Amino acid sequence: MTKKMFVSFLLVLLSINAINCIVCNRNSCNNVKCKNVTRQECNKPNQDLRKGGWCNCCIICFTTLGENEPCRQSHAIGVPSPTSACGDELECIQGTCVPRTF
Repeated sequence: MTKKMFVSFLLVLLSINAINCIVCNRNSCNNVKCKNVTRQECNKPNQDLRKGGWCNCCIICFTTLGENEPCRQSHAIGVPSPTSACGDELECIQGTCVPRTF
């Protein structure tokens, strides 16, 4: 293994370790400032209030997306939870909610 390959491998391992250190604990919400979301602000079709944001510390307005609606895939650790997702029996493929194949 060359020195350059070893350094690259080491950087990848350190990055993975750093990402896995981002965890939510019982004190995670102490310094999170949440916007007060009300039912009046969250009244569009397929919207409801639920826990979300950083470590699920806040109440957010969440939208359940239907078939063929645009969506975003997010698999990152330690980032705020999404404010929308494909509904039951659907999955986000290439930016669109499509029926899940089993």
